Amino acid sequence: MSNKLKIILTFVGLSLISTGMPVFVMQAINYYHITQNSAGTLELFSDFPKLIASFIMFTILIKVGFRRSLILTYIVFILVCLIVPFINTINSLRAYIIISGLVFVIVKIIAYSSVGLVTKSDREHASLINLMEALYTTGSIIGLWLYSGFIHIMPEEWNRVFWAFAGVSLLLLIMWLFTKFDESQIEKQEELPLLEQFKGVGFLLNRGFLIFALLLASYETLEMGIGSWLPYFNSGILELPEALSIQIASFLAIGIALGRFAGTFILRYVKWYKMFAVSLVIAIVLTALILSNIHHGVGKDVQSIFNAPLIVFGIPLLGFFIGPIYPTLASLLLTSTPKAQHALITSVIMLLCAIFDSGSAKIIGVLFDGMGGIKAFAFATLIPLGILLFFLFPYKKSTEESSSKES
Repeated sequence: MSNKLKIILTFVGLSLISTGMPVFVMQAINYYHITQNSAGTLELFSDFPKLIASFIMFTILIKVGFRRSLILTYIVFILVCLIVPFINTINSLRAYIIISGLVFVIVKIIAYSSVGLVTKSDREHASLINLMEALYTTGSIIGLWLYSGFIHIMPEEWNRVFWAFAGVSLLLLIMWLFTKFDESQIEKQEELPLLEQFKGVGFLLNRGFLIFALLLASYETLEMGIGSWLPYFNSGILELPEALSIQIASFLAIGIALGRFAGTFILRYVKWYKMFAVSLVIAIVLTALILSNIHHGVGKDVQSIFNAPLIVFGIPLLGFFIGPIYPTLASLLLTSTPKAQHALITSVIMLLCAIFDSGSAKIIGVLFDGMGGIKAFAFATLIPLGILLFFLFPYKKSTEESSSKES
């Protein structure tokens, strides 16, 4: 089995086990009966461990080795998945969220850092990252439908879905146990002192990175913030059935996946900033039209996807237009900096994602309580889209300057 395929399969497996936050928010309110405001803090149980681990975990992984780190991670995660359904409380769900957050950090750092070990050019590097993220989103869709199926078939024992994740992790564990992975290119880094590992952290003060951080915050609000609250928006505001709410929410992930696959093709012929400018303008107009015409209870009589009004698919459609943004922005940042710093940069990106994910989910929860779901979604979509459009060309300029200095 090729190393590229192993990285891709590992990343797809990660998407299955880390895609549950929208479901957790909805089930925390409807199944465990906690408040909307408290449900908005669930993201913290995933992102706080990420926040702590992201900035130092890459050094530990380099010391231990990527393959051994994955094997140990899957062993621990499998045990957690097997135990949690027997406890079945909001605290056991929080415990799962914490562990899965750490698993996310470990696997994503290893996957992103390994791309540099199996590619030979910047273009190949960017192409593989875009493919990984597109497949990750596809796996997220499967994960959401898996949750939906368990909630529909066994609503009182829905968290047995974690046993399915244990099975997926077991297959990945077997794959890494019985196959080799060439890590010779990072052997020199293994011997470096801890402080030396952080050499180059000054890039955080670079103007291009600061713009990237702002763009990332805006994008994470759209994908993770809106994505986390979309099932509840569908069930609590539009009054769709719970299982159907998750299914329709999964169309956001479907749109993101399709957008990334389309972006991988279009970007061969069109400059990335031109494509993004057009897609963001369309997204702003589309979102404004949808949210100004949608109303409470529009889905109260809906029994299946096939008789749902088209307007309930409006917000999920946003995913198609924003899908390529994150992998392209991340790839531009990575390819405009030395390869030796890619693991560190990946860790910093994940640290920022942890902050922005939990912050956006919490802010949207507060907005839900204060102004209602429709207005909350309007604020949480139109403002980030506007920021992305406004800072698009400054980011283009900064990455081009960094690339020219590097060359």
